[in-house]
Amino acid sequence: MKLLPRHIDLMAGLSILVIIVLGGTFCFRIIMENRQKQFIAQQLINKQQTELNLAQNNLAAVKNVLADQQTALNLLNKRIPESADIGLLLSTIHSLVRDRNVTITGFSHEKPVKIRQYYQIQLKLTLQGKFLDIYYIIHKLEALNRLFIIETLNMNHHETQLDGCEALINARIFYNK
Repeated sequence: MKLLPRHIDLMAGLSILVIIVLGGTFCFRIIMENRQKQFIAQQLINKQQTELNLAQNNLAAVKNVLADQQTALNLLNKRIPESADIGLLLSTIHSLVRDRNVTITGFSHEKPVKIRQYYQIQLKLTLQGKFLDIYYIIHKLEALNRLFIIETLNMNHHETQLDGCEALINARIFYNK
């Protein structure tokens, strides 16, 4: 069989057409793969951007909490003196009980115990007098310009006075050495 130029032209045209179709398919596949990679990359970027925004919001919230804690710590440090000043505390308690006509029937304290950067002293204070006077003193003790934490308070009717009572106060004071 003899190939005629028309057949050669037809085969060349078909070969070129096949090459173009194969090349187009190959290019289309490469383009689609690149678009898919770009889509996946964009999704990863969006996910990371969302996580970054969430992390920034969490960081801002943590900074706010930290600032609030720092403010609370500064207020606490203002209420904790550099030394125990038991004498000053006793003179404050004495002036309060003298003004309200209350009697101190007992006072004791334990050795300081270190808790983190502060020292804690456990106090026991026993007062006798009228209920409202003792209530006033307790209120003033809690409002002192130093940290005075009342842990337990036992109040009993005092037998010798009609409206009298006895209060046993267990408290803690702190100082910063």
